[in-house]
Amino acid sequence: EIQSIFPEKITTTFVARGSAVSIITREILDARVNIPPIKLEGGVEIPLGLTRFSLTNFALNIGKELSLSLDFGLGLPASLNKNFGTNEKDEPFLNIFNTFDPVNPEETTIRLRLAVGTKGVKLVLATSPFAFITFKEKDGKVWCYADFGECGAVRFQVPEFSLDLKTRSFVFNGGFEVVRDLALPLHLVKMLLKGMKAEGVADILPDKVPLQEISILNKQDKLEIDKIIKLVEDILHIDIPAEFEAVLEIMAEGVNRLPDDLRKYLKITLPKSFNFDISVTPENQGLSIKAGVKKGDPPIRMLIPSLGAFYLPELIGLEFYSFSLGEIFATNFLLLELNLRIDHFDLLTLSAALALGTDHGLPLPSSNEIQRHYIIEDLFMLIITAIKVYGIPIPIPIPLFYKELGFEYYGFEGVKAQGHIGFPKPELNIAGLVKAVKDFVLFVIKPEARMDPKALGKMDLKFHIGANYIQLPKYLGRKSIGTKKGIPL
Repeated sequence: EIQSIFPEKITTTFVARGSAVSIITREILDARVNIPPIKLEGGVEIPLGLTRFSLTNFALNIGKELSLSLDFGLGLPASLNKNFGTNEKDEPFLNIFNTFDPVNPEETTIRLRLAVGTKGVKLVLATSPFAFITFKEKDGKVWCYADFGECGAVRFQVPEFSLDLKTRSFVFNGGFEVVRDLALPLHLVKMLLKGMKAEGVADILPDKVPLQEISILNKQDKLEIDKIIKLVEDILHIDIPAEFEAVLEIMAEGVNRLPDDLRKYLKITLPKSFNFDISVTPENQGLSIKAGVKKGDPPIRMLIPSLGAFYLPELIGLEFYSFSLGEIFATNFLLLELNLRIDHFDLLTLSAALALGTDHGLPLPSSNEIQRHYIIEDLFMLIITAIKVYGIPIPIPIPLFYKELGFEYYGFEGVKAQGHIGFPKPELNIAGLVKAVKDFVLFVIKPEARMDPKALGKMDLKFHIGANYIQLPKYLGRKSIGTKKGIPL
C-alpha cells in the first residue's frame, strides 16, 4: 500500500558547476486516496471522493549559499462541490473549489511552494484553490475574476502595492465590479437542516437568494404591496394571509406620504463597482486619494442619522459618485475633485407634515414635496493651505470648475427656492496649466510676482446660470423673484 503512493521510478538530476552543486527531482510522491462520504443523522451524506497528495519539484542547491525548494500538492476531494447542490445530471450546481480531476491532474492540484535558504523562508501559493477564480490583465491592471456559475460573477482588481526606492513613493490601489448579478446558494444550509430533522424548514427555503436590488417601490416611488407579497411568497414558498396584507396597507399609507427624495433611499441596492487609489510620496509629504464608482454606474447611497440645530434629530442622505484629494507643491495646496448629492431631512418638520394628513385644507405643501437637496457635480477645487495665522494653517477653498453647483428647497412653510450655476472644466493645455499653477503659487507667496494671462492659451470657457429664484408661499400670493428658466450666457 505504501509503495503504491510513490512512483515506480524517481529520476534525479545532479548538476555541478564549479564549487556549486544542484540536485533536482521532478516527482517524489503522488498519492491518490478515495475518501468515502461522511454520513450524518437522517441518512444525509456529505460526498468527498478522490483526493491527491503530491511532492514535486524538489531542488537542493549547495554552494556559497544553501537553498532548498519543494512543491506540496493537494487535490481537493473530487465530489466536494456537490455539497452545494447538483443538477439533474448529478453535476455540481456551483463550482466553488478547484477539485481534483484525474483526467487533468496538474491543473486541478493546488500547489504550495516552499523555499528555504540562507536568506530566509518563503511560502508561495502557486495555484488558486477556487475554481471560479482566474487572473486576467486589462488596461495595465490585474483583475481576479470570480465566476459563481448560476449564482453570478464579480471581478476584483488584485490589490497592487508598489514602492519606488528612488522617490520613496508608495502606491496602493484596488477595486471591484459586478459582472453578473449575484445570488447566495442555500443548498448546504438546507442539507444541514435535513440532517437535524427539520425537513419542513429546509423545503421552504429556495436553492438560492438573489443578491441584487430589492425595491418595494414603483417608478413613482410608491410602495407596491403586491410586489412585497410576491417577494415574500417567492422566497418562502408560502401564501401570505389577508391579515398581513392589511398591515401592509397601513404601512403603505405612511410610506407613500414621505418626501420623494427620502423614498429613493428605501431601495436596497448593491454597488455595481468601486475603485480606489492611494499614493504617498514622503519626500514632498505628498498624499493622493481617489475613490468612486465606475462612470455610468449608480451611486452608493447612505442615510445617516444626525443632530441638527438645537440638537433636533435629522437625517442626512448621501449619493456618492467620486472623490479625489491630492497634495501639491509640498502640501501648500490641495486639489479636490468631488461628485456628490446631499439630501437633508428635518424629522421634526417632517413629523408635523405627516401628522396633518392629506385633507387638512391648509395652503401648505404636501409631505411628498418637502425638499432640501444639494448638488455637487464634477467640482474641481483648489484649497490653499500655505497661509497661516499664529502658526495655524487656514484652508482657503477656491472653486475653479464645476459642472453644476446647486440647491433645491421647498419647506413645509411653503417657501420654494432654487439656485443652479455651472462652470465646466474645459479641455486644458497641460503645459500651460502647469505654468499657470506655478505662477499662481508664486503670486500667493510673493505678491510682487506677476501671472502670465496667456499661459493657458485659448480655452472654451462656459459659465451658465440655471434656475435661480425664491417663491413665496401660497398664502402670501406665490410671488417669485428670479428666474425659473435660467439665463443663457
